[in-house]
Amino acid sequence: YKYYDMDKVLMAALVCVEKELNHDLIKELHKLLKQGVFEDLANSENYPMFIHCTNGADATGMICFLLEAVLNLPEETMEFDFRLSGFYKKDYASTKEFNTLYGIVEGYDGETVQEKIVSYLTSPEIGVTKEEIEAIRNIFLAN
Repeated sequence: YKYYDMDKVLMAALVCVEKELNHDLIKELHKLLKQGVFEDLANSENYPMFIHCTNGADATGMICFLLEAVLNLPEETMEFDFRLSGFYKKDYASTKEFNTLYGIVEGYDGETVQEKIVSYLTSPEIGVTKEEIEAIRNIFLAN
């Protein structure tokens, strides 16, 4: 089993937004995402896969939000699913965490949020390859 500290990813993202996207904090978020989450998602031998965080909300929703962008799901679906990640606590995931996702990808290329997220993930800071993006799409969108 691989363990990714999803809560650290979320906290780094929140601090980035609270500190007006401080570059050092963005680098920390990038470093955490580079641990290989999307590399593992691109490997069909890793399935079935279970993704969760300590609290069961927010951080898991963030990774799923990014994954759903890679799969080009409608933005409304991405937001709905992200917010549902806090449902078990009788609370939807917060707007603050959701806005964090948009704040991080805003400066990346693309007309849609999905395209911006793929640009973010494939940027040198994160390093997800285009081949990994295609592999993920093939795994999830295969007939």
